[in-house]
Amino acid sequence: MGYFEKQLYRRINSSPKEVVLFDQSYVYQKSKSLYIEYVEGLKFPYFFIVKGIQDKEFFKCVYKCSKLFFYTMEGVPIFNYDNNSSPKKIYAGDKEDKLIATLTRKYSWKAKKYKVEYVNLLTQKKEILDMNLDKGYRTCGVFLGRESDTTPKICRMVAFKKEKNYGPRYLVEISSGVDNMFMIALGISFAILRTKAEIYERETFINECIKSHNYSMIANIS
Repeated sequence: MGYFEKQLYRRINSSPKEVVLFDQSYVYQKSKSLYIEYVEGLKFPYFFIVKGIQDKEFFKCVYKCSKLFFYTMEGVPIFNYDNNSSPKKIYAGDKEDKLIATLTRKYSWKAKKYKVEYVNLLTQKKEILDMNLDKGYRTCGVFLGRESDTTPKICRMVAFKKEKNYGPRYLVEISSGVDNMFMIALGISFAILRTKAEIYERETFINECIKSHNYSMIANIS
């Protein structure tokens, strides 16, 4: 079984301790499932919408000045995300005066792995999560510490391709006892990484077609 299948079929576990980054009001006693949907077209004012399973819209993610800003549907700022920095940074609100989490790339030959560092609001101590993606950016798992067969998996994300009534979507399954907003922020990061990988793959393909004068293949790209 490859890493993609391992991530896809491994279910989430109940967290043995509460993981709180934003607020304890985002922590639930039961597991939750949400969708992050990529919105295409200039007529829309944001890149992503967070929806419930029944398509109810909860949050929106706006792209401006090379950064992503996350709001309630009423426009209340929750966090902003600097994807271009190294490490990647998550700030509270819509300013950069309160850094709350960082994502640092780790070396791995079998997966895209990140170390997530944050301060747990309950313990006021720095804690570390593993956030690991398969090489094809199709699945992502968040683990309570270094990933192993026994490490609790507290969040599972799966990418879905564009469908008739939806843009590209990401299913985010969050275990009980875990800050849902925190996992949504990591889900946004996963979605951005996949989107950038798809853009790079598309541009590379187009450049190769141009070099080989195979323009008919470019015309067939949807």
